[in-house]
Amino acid sequence: MLVPLPGRRPLRIRELPGVHPLDPYAPDFAAQFRMPAGGSAWDLGCGAGLYGCAAAAFGAGRVLMTDTDPAAVSCALRNARRNGLAGVDGRVGSLFAPARGERFDLIMTSVPQLPAPGPVLRTRFGGPDGLEFFRPLARGAARRLRPGGRLYALVTGWAGPGRVRRLFLDHGLFARTVLAVERAFQPAEYEAMRPGLFDYLRSHAAGDPRAWRRDGSWSWLRVELLEARAGR
Repeated sequence: MLVPLPGRRPLRIRELPGVHPLDPYAPDFAAQFRMPAGGSAWDLGCGAGLYGCAAAAFGAGRVLMTDTDPAAVSCALRNARRNGLAGVDGRVGSLFAPARGERFDLIMTSVPQLPAPGPVLRTRFGGPDGLEFFRPLARGAARRLRPGGRLYALVTGWAGPGRVRRLFLDHGLFARTVLAVERAFQPAEYEAMRPGLFDYLRSHAAGDPRAWRRDGSWSWLRVELLEARAGR
């Protein structure tokens, strides 16, 4: 697929079977990245590598693509080569493990965050409250960012952007929403993963009226891109 970027030529991103597909709002989120020329970027949980490729297209001198799935890392690197992007490397591993001791100007991530009472799809399950991966992300992000660096994190209404912002704040990261979109869904999408899951999600998000809404025969899930920095 062709992914437009402001002020840049479109990226050609090819997805492979079994690799987490691009979210429909991913191009809009990638357009928000503020990449310093010649800086370094880490696409953590890269999937097909759109975020990392976008950072390279925006002028990053070095980009690291990491994922727990070797097929995803391979797909991401192929997409970087397909677009003629230099300075891109790939490694396999979970969260911060693939780049111990390294620091970056930008970290971009979309961690698994679907709340569920038990395991569902590996690429989406975020524990009973959806924050299983956000907790270590919040604890360790500041140490992986260069001075003035930014962490960009996709957060769905099920996990709760407000919850994630408070979690970041507990670890010295001040976060703001830079873009919010909505994704259409049907409850059957979640029931197919696990019977009763949609009722569980409704109960989990009950305190946040903006998490999701119904409109006619469709429902809409709020998704936010958070930008977090150490210090104000």
